[in-house]
Amino acid sequence: MDSKQTQDMIRDLGGAATVARALQPYVPEGQTLSRPAVAQWRRVPAEYVVAIETISLGKYNRRLVRPDLFWGDAPVFKAA
Repeated sequence: MDSKQTQDMIRDLGGAATVARALQPYVPEGQTLSRPAVAQWRRVPAEYVVAIETISLGKYNRRLVRPDLFWGDAPVFKAA
């Protein structure tokens, strides 16, 4: 995803504040993920790619979000 697509994805998922709250369980203990931090993303940091896939119920799968990291037959989340 390029920068515009990343920002479009954040808006589609409810905005930076909603994404930051939804990702909080995936943030290392003792750290937080703020709305401004998410709003500044030009691409999703590697440590949140799978979490984005999970909170979007597979709409934004890892291969779409970061094709530089996930390609080929990497397993993806499938919504039930």
